[in-house]
Amino acid sequence: MLVFDFDGVLVDSVREAAATGYNAVTGKTVARLDDLPPGLYDLFRRNRPVIRSAPELFTLMRWCVDHYETQPEARMTREAFENLLDAEALPSDEQASRFFEARGRFMDADRDAWLSLNAPFQPLWDRLRDRLREDRDGDGPVILTNKNQAAVLEICSHFGLTASPDNIYGGDENRPKTERMTRLDERFRNRPYTFIDDALGNLVEMDRRFNGEEKVIRPVLARWGYLGSGDVDEARRLGYDVFDQDDLMAII
Repeated sequence: MLVFDFDGVLVDSVREAAATGYNAVTGKTVARLDDLPPGLYDLFRRNRPVIRSAPELFTLMRWCVDHYETQPEARMTREAFENLLDAEALPSDEQASRFFEARGRFMDADRDAWLSLNAPFQPLWDRLRDRLREDRDGDGPVILTNKNQAAVLEICSHFGLTASPDNIYGGDENRPKTERMTRLDERFRNRPYTFIDDALGNLVEMDRRFNGEEKVIRPVLARWGYLGSGDVDEARRLGYDVFDQDDLMAII
């Protein structure tokens, strides 16, 4: 059974994440990248691979707001970022709440502008969309993501992909992906699950949590996503598959 991450696997959302993250940190409602401080987006995009969740995105953006003028070319390692997370005073639930609230304000203020900052990864998106249209009884893909469910549904609807709320295990409650994977498994009992994610750290956590004598999860790294410089080699060293879009489309 295929289980998809969303951001970095099905949708290129880094522009939306930058605008929403900036709004969450500053309390503003910026709708265009041109309205961000010069250099801020480039710094955020360069360091996007280190984050794994909405609270972490909040922390990264706050760091970018503080450093885009003095360290415009900085590139953070995951180890350095974890030190930043350890020093974060704002609780994780509060960070997630502020981020999702900012996204809601953005969507309400200018839905078209919000949607324009998201782009499906092609040709994967169209292949999945067409396959679901062939399967008239299907409820859409099973998605395990740190994005809030309402945003996932809005993007899927806008870009023509069938999606059911029941099949979207979103990050609204700011719970670990492993916890939501347990709920998914309790519902489907369709092992093994091929889980495609662009965050290597998430795949490692899934592997450690679920794989023992029985291989419950087949971890697959999405090569087209937001990867760190050594992620592909490390994934292969760990024995994980590394897919291009063509590899995944062949399975779909």
